Amino acid sequence: MRDRLVPAALLAASAGVLALAFPRASWESGAWYALAPLLVVALVTTPRAAFAWGWFHGTVFFLVLLRWLDFTFRTFSEIPWPLTWGPTFLLAAWCGLFVAIVSGLVAWLGRRRSPAWALATAPCLWVGAEWLRGHLLGGFPWGTLGYSQYLRLPVIQVAELGGVHGEGDDQVPAAAGRDGGESGAGEQGRGDDRGERGEGQCRPLRTGTDV
Repeated sequence: MRDRLVPAALLAASAGVLALAFPRASWESGAWYALAPLLVVALVTTPRAAFAWGWFHGTVFFLVLLRWLDFTFRTFSEIPWPLTWGPTFLLAAWCGLFVAIVSGLVAWLGRRRSPAWALATAPCLWVGAEWLRGHLLGGFPWGTLGYSQYLRLPVIQVAELGGVHGEGDDQVPAAAGRDGGESGAGEQGRGDDRGERGEGQCRPLRTGTDV
């Protein structure tokens, strides 16, 4: 149980920071760091465990992000409080599945190929999951990562080429790059010969400051 408390607290905190990167708090800088703990957990656990932790992270993220729905249901429906959180939780749990898929695939690729390979593909996996969430069953694009940078005009210029998903494709490599250093250090500490070949390390493919 204690072994699960640390990653649970870490992921819950990072999910909260990620949610606060969006309005009204608009702590947009947090979006560049908040995914790193999820990637770390994904690389050090099994794909099944990474899927579960990804769902937990995604659900907490959307619960915080969609907290305004509680007011909406209390004001415009007959649902009594605290049951107003029921629909919000169901929606958050559904959206969390897309984060879980990314986390599980990162863990699977990290085991089948290498941590570096998993981190390099994480941006594509994240953007693909966001696109799918925005279209499947009518779509729910709320919380797309690129929207968090709406206050940073120089950064969001990349959206002219790749849309809002192109902006999100900038932020995930930044988190992956930070995780890559930690992952590489862990591999070297375990004496894994992959560290000698430079695997387990990743650098940002590109960041918003490159725009």
